Amino acid sequence: MSLIILVLNTILCIYFISKKNAAILGYIVFFQEVHLIPFHNLGLSGLGYIYYSSISLVFLYTYTNFKVSKKRVKYMLNNKTLWAIVLLVFIMLLHTLFVGLKSDQAEIIVFRFFLQVLPVIIFLIVVLEKKEFIYQFSYGIIIFGMLLFLTLIIATDMLSAMLIRGDFRDVVGMSPIGLSRRAGIVFLTALMLIISSRLNPSKKYVIFIVITGITALAIMVISTTRGPALAVLITLLALFLIKEKNLLKKIYRLTVLSGLLIASGLFTYYYLNFEVLIMFIERMESLQNYESMRRYRRLDWAFDFIKNDFGIFSVNMWLGLGPAGFSYLFGLGYVHNFILEFIIEYGLIGIMSISLFTVYSFYHSILLIRYNKFLYIPAIFIFLYLSAMVSGDIVSNRNLLFISVVQAISIYFLKNNKNI
Repeated sequence: MSLIILVLNTILCIYFISKKNAAILGYIVFFQEVHLIPFHNLGLSGLGYIYYSSISLVFLYTYTNFKVSKKRVKYMLNNKTLWAIVLLVFIMLLHTLFVGLKSDQAEIIVFRFFLQVLPVIIFLIVVLEKKEFIYQFSYGIIIFGMLLFLTLIIATDMLSAMLIRGDFRDVVGMSPIGLSRRAGIVFLTALMLIISSRLNPSKKYVIFIVITGITALAIMVISTTRGPALAVLITLLALFLIKEKNLLKKIYRLTVLSGLLIASGLFTYYYLNFEVLIMFIERMESLQNYESMRRYRRLDWAFDFIKNDFGIFSVNMWLGLGPAGFSYLFGLGYVHNFILEFIIEYGLIGIMSISLFTVYSFYHSILLIRYNKFLYIPAIFIFLYLSAMVSGDIVSNRNLLFISVVQAISIYFLKNNKNI
């Protein structure tokens, strides 16, 4: 089965590259597990990185011939979202080259950031030069998202692993929350394609998009993760109840959403695993006692640290503790909050970076929502930002950085209506 998945993914990649269709970005940006899981199952994990790099480089050469227009460089240099990322890179390099990293975990985070995160950001800046690429990207999310779900269903023992959550990453090849976030990305994209007046897909794809959206919701339930599920609901509230002033449109959109929710629930109940559905409900109910959760206590420690150790003359205030600094200080992984991670681990520069990132990224989201343009992009951004407030670190939340870059570039197309 793993070999079949690899062959199918390769065929899709070759097809999209030959057609110069940016749908392949769905795989390159969000769904690398489509090849990582089969290669891992075949005992050829190292070959998987060569496979992914080769496809990415062929795509890059085919689309750009390794050339970047001066106009695009000028636009990105003036983009505040990119400034935020540049500040983050600067403070990471400062800690790595001059201050010194405090632990092996810090070295791993820096290594993964410069190997897995920064290259994709640069890749997106170079590649996204045409408006139609933004539209094609949305279909790539649907196609390769569904391929990931098929990979998990037929090439791993996902359902059994979910009942013993501690074994999930070893069995499946990704964490439950990582899976749930991917499913949330797919669901929100499918929903935007279905109901957005500016993103009308061809009729032959509508059924496939609906099935993929239902599957994505079912996968979210199977993952039994709370943060992404709540983030999806809040994102939809922001998009549909705030954006739409027309009551009939609100009713229509909520009806579509309710139908997808009911269909995914029935799909989960009858064809997957009822025990997992019960586990998901129980985990959601446990939020009533959130004060007793270890993750909540980490936030308490983080706020106490900022209050007591972030004086104006403190080194912590200016430089932060460095990558994985929270783990080094408290011995408990990471703080599970994107903003607090920037503040505690990267100090004043981190505060500047996360402030620029948050203000301008949400400003871009509001613009796209108000003008009903590329609506799936702000939906994904809001969802991932909310999810990053309760789980993960800067590397595991890398998709948030990726979609913010896509969103920043899409603003150019919104304002200028021409290629860059």
